Amino acid sequence: MGSETAALQSKPEIRALFGLTQGLPKPQLEILTVEAIRTHRILVDKADQLFKALPGKDQIPEMIGSAQHLDYIRACMEMHAQIYTTNTLINILGYIPEVPAN
Repeated sequence: MGSETAALQSKPEIRALFGLTQGLPKPQLEILTVEAIRTHRILVDKADQLFKALPGKDQIPEMIGSAQHLDYIRACMEMHAQIYTTNTLINILGYIPEVPAN
């Protein structure tokens, strides 16, 4: 297995969160985890809306690097960065808390 494949199969985590949350009572850790899940949902919706606003495939070459395209890329970057936080908090908490739909 190549290093790229191994990296993709590893759990995405932010190691610093283990230290930051050390000793935190479960109820407070669950609050942070629920907030992270809600934030991730918001960012997914934002990225999805920006993706849907992009023009059709036949116009993509003209769009590469445009302000609209960069906005979509930024939204995806935020969304993916947030999933690292969310996954780490879920791993620390030990379970996925119930989070009602927004």
